[in-house]
Amino acid sequence: MKVSNWNGRPVVENATLTPFERGRATPPNSCPRGNGRSYGDASLQHSIIDCTGNKETLELDGDILSVSAGFTVTDILNFCIPKGFILPVIPGTQHATVGGMIAADVHGKNHESNGALGSWIQSIEIQLGLREPQSTKEGEIITCSTTENEDLFRMTIGGLGLTGIIISAKFKLNPLETTTFEQHVSKFPSLEAMIEALDKSSATHKTGWFDFFQMDQFLLLENSPKEGTNIPSNFQLRKAKIKLPFKSFPFVQPALMKIYNKRYARNLLKPKKEVRIDDVLFPLDSISNWNYLYGSRGFYQLQFSFPKDGIDEKMKAVTLKILESKFIPVLAVVKKHGALKSVGVLSFVQPGFSFAFDFVYKKGLTDFLRELNQEIAEMGGRVYLVKDALLKGAAFEKMYPEAKDFKERLSNYNDGSMQSLLSNRINLTTSMNQRFLIIGANSDIAQACIPHFEKGGAQLILGAHKPNEIQNESHEIIEIDVTKPEDAIQKIESLQFDGVLYAAGSLPKNEEALFGAIADHTMAVNYTGAVRILGAISKKFIDQKKGTIVGISSAGAVRGKTSNIVYGSAKGGFDHFLAGLRQYLHPKGIRVVTIRPGFVATKMTEGLDLSPKLTATPDQVAETIVKHALRGNRNIVYTKPIWRPISWIIRNVPEPIFKRKQL
Repeated sequence: MKVSNWNGRPVVENATLTPFERGRATPPNSCPRGNGRSYGDASLQHSIIDCTGNKETLELDGDILSVSAGFTVTDILNFCIPKGFILPVIPGTQHATVGGMIAADVHGKNHESNGALGSWIQSIEIQLGLREPQSTKEGEIITCSTTENEDLFRMTIGGLGLTGIIISAKFKLNPLETTTFEQHVSKFPSLEAMIEALDKSSATHKTGWFDFFQMDQFLLLENSPKEGTNIPSNFQLRKAKIKLPFKSFPFVQPALMKIYNKRYARNLLKPKKEVRIDDVLFPLDSISNWNYLYGSRGFYQLQFSFPKDGIDEKMKAVTLKILESKFIPVLAVVKKHGALKSVGVLSFVQPGFSFAFDFVYKKGLTDFLRELNQEIAEMGGRVYLVKDALLKGAAFEKMYPEAKDFKERLSNYNDGSMQSLLSNRINLTTSMNQRFLIIGANSDIAQACIPHFEKGGAQLILGAHKPNEIQNESHEIIEIDVTKPEDAIQKIESLQFDGVLYAAGSLPKNEEALFGAIADHTMAVNYTGAVRILGAISKKFIDQKKGTIVGISSAGAVRGKTSNIVYGSAKGGFDHFLAGLRQYLHPKGIRVVTIRPGFVATKMTEGLDLSPKLTATPDQVAETIVKHALRGNRNIVYTKPIWRPISWIIRNVPEPIFKRKQL
């Protein structure tokens, strides 16, 4: 089935949703998901654990709420408010689940006084993200808090669901005396003036709003509980008043938004009024499917924050870049963040101000937002990860200095089973505990790959036809003879690994292969053995719903040449096999990468007259292989880019001319 989160981008094709079952080991390469109300891919993966059915406990003991992770804000408030209590921190939608709120360490309009949600969590019950069948921790459920398993507690709050599946939590609630608020709205001549007023406001719940189309409406909305009013004994949150009939057409067109924003501002600026708590906390939820306003193309929200120092100059730069781009946000909201620090390692909130901009998707927007993300990082800002679908790893690490520490500690709780599209994109889990099988581990290129894989955090299984020649005590070594594929497949079936590098190769002298029996060996090593073995591994990866296959092709694969007739035809077949396999496995979420290194200075090419400009070292090839094996989405990779145009020329020279060339 197709799955996306609230903003509609990205869409995961052929996703599998598995209902959460307490104590069951985590399926490989999966991520937990609640109601899907985040904007982006923090809870998206090809294998998704659906946690919405986890609704066993909803109990109040004094001011401590015990609640299962599948309950929503609606469930909690409808249960607690009539009893005179409320969650101290509430996000902008009533449809978020408890598990999602903890994983995001949500904040609300009252952050200056109450901080983020993590500050009010007493304890969390969590099932670790482990899958090893022999592990004593399979499906292990742990309670963590500031006094028990504190590291897991801090890693889970704002941890994007990567430490495991949150089962339940206990929250300290605040007393509530009224569900009626007094609202006051003020207009300011500029963004700077509105931010200054927001900074000085004493209201409990406050936000700024402005019209990005006209840049002439800057409003501060201040809401505080109205004294002398009570809570109705039968209080329940209002249900949505409106449901849009379709989403094929985006209603939020520039011309319409200019008119709407003027009317919206005019209505808000009416004299001081009383509003219900629903209207303060969840203004958008009055339309049950308000994301339909953005049409079938969906939208991206960019939410980022800056410290207070230098905020005016930084926001001038951001707004100018947006206005010049012509990608104008249809919604722009500002919040103030106080000094109360969250306990979460990767929590978003920091003292200062955050800005949330909604962009209707259109061509060119993604490239622009990636550039803007980089500039925000350079200016000392950070992006809210659960609202993100575009951030790159380098920008993330600059925004979050805690990233390296988080990644190192994550392996204590997650053996690589828990991965989301977000965590892979920003390199939080891309190579974490990945296990790669290297076939042909005796080769110079394979040997050069080993330290690069180790640096990337991957574990290795080294498969070679002469395993006794490999001097390595750090990794498992097994005998794999690719000329005996049935024996090799039998050995491989019992192994557990996430990726394979086929580095086996044989380059005989041209005439010996053309006129002798060595041709059979050449074909077996370079093609037929690879087809049988990688075919079996493909079935294994399909069953485990993840995997990466990397094959080393050759310059000789582009077109048959007189200098390596048999070898070139074998490599050509292997190259075509990888291309077809890539097309077959792509819908199943399995990557196939073809490496075309060109000439390589190895034992196999020793004695050949190779051009230095066209020849790579084994280490250069290894760096390319490991980079694209552990992360990325490239299909065909050249170690030396010059080989791309050379290959195109060789492929397209007319045959009457080509046959006269001695290549």
